[in-house]
Amino acid sequence: MRRSQMTCALVTALIGFLYASAANAQEWIDCPASATMPPGGPQPTVSYRMLSDVCFIEQFPASSLPILLYDDFSWRSFIALAWPAKDGQRGVPDGGLALGSAAGRPTVFETFKSEWELFQTDGQDPKDWNEYGGLIPCDVSGLAFGDIVLAGSMKLDNIIQSGGSGPLLAQNRTFVRYTSGFNETFFRHIAGGRLFLRANLVNFTPLPAATIRVKAAWIDMQDIERQERFHTRDAWLFNIATGQCEKRTVGLAGLHIVTKTPTHPQGIWSTFEHIDNVPGPQAGQPLTFNNGDGTPMPKSNPITCFDPATCPAPQPFNVERITKIHDIGNFSTARTNVRYRAMLAQQYPDSPWQNYQLVMTQWPLKRNRGDLDGSPANTFPGTSSSAIPGIPNDATAFANTTMETFRQEHVDGNGCMGCHNAAKSRDFVFSLSVRAFPRREGR
Repeated sequence: MRRSQMTCALVTALIGFLYASAANAQEWIDCPASATMPPGGPQPTVSYRMLSDVCFIEQFPASSLPILLYDDFSWRSFIALAWPAKDGQRGVPDGGLALGSAAGRPTVFETFKSEWELFQTDGQDPKDWNEYGGLIPCDVSGLAFGDIVLAGSMKLDNIIQSGGSGPLLAQNRTFVRYTSGFNETFFRHIAGGRLFLRANLVNFTPLPAATIRVKAAWIDMQDIERQERFHTRDAWLFNIATGQCEKRTVGLAGLHIVTKTPTHPQGIWSTFEHIDNVPGPQAGQPLTFNNGDGTPMPKSNPITCFDPATCPAPQPFNVERITKIHDIGNFSTARTNVRYRAMLAQQYPDSPWQNYQLVMTQWPLKRNRGDLDGSPANTFPGTSSSAIPGIPNDATAFANTTMETFRQEHVDGNGCMGCHNAAKSRDFVFSLSVRAFPRREGR
């Protein structure tokens, strides 16, 4: 073996060790080894531990769609990531605390490494896992554990939705802000291989199991009624008019979770929203993105100019859910939402987490097939031509109204995994293609 090959092998082994250590630091629980699936499927569970994979899949009737099992995985993931984080340890839940019990304590997902921390605009190495900071458009010094900075690497980065469809304006006339985060396993894979540099992407190797990435949608809570219904945090919010970050109270409006498991190399994709975002059977009033006057949602984003330096103040518009959340029979996303929300309301009556709902879980139909892409034919919810008995392509929502507002139709090109197919060679992670230094021109 040549010296360069030996060096590469040693580095690979060392990075593999770091991955394993990071995965062990996570709070995971394996599926029961021999237990039989309870009648009616998994029971709603509140736990700070995430499931390492989808459980009972081998026992599920072959003639049925196992949406119940995947949606249970999504809810378990959501609750674990919403758990109060252990003080001073990013990405680690505090098992000694109850869900929503520690006012001001950041949640697990809020302590993940931010996109702007990992991908530096000058190509420098990011700070170590438990450290905070990096280059952002505004000067925020002395960041402490759990601090959230709602700013991107460039001025308008964190208000533009994926696909370039522009910003989303809440009814209180403030822009939704987006932030992406990565767990320690993900971070160490990228940092260890220095894959934040574009020149190194040719050496990309697949992310290991137990990697998690999240994307959150936040709203400025000014003039929002019934703020107690939201999970809120104080955050540094970038003011695009002044170019400075201001301390504001923000509320969580939506959350994407992508979890890579041993049997799902393309990841399991889960998306949640606050029930008061848009009209729906469980929504409270007033709605965050709809004024209730019956004016239909526009076909495309009417806000085409939004930099206050050059544009007039934009006007809010009504947002609707174009396709309802899957609600076919007892094994449905809607029924799983009812069970989990009822359990949270009973066990934690004062917690806002009962006011969130799962919109969709998307997963690869064939396990252990990392060679398959994320097109609808290979994933749920698929299309009308997919081999999914009894499930037409218009039977379930596949988009989050806070993050893909104008991409709620035509799953072929707009579904999560289908859209991310452009980054399949890099484990469907757009951040690597877009944010690696030097950043792609115009992105």
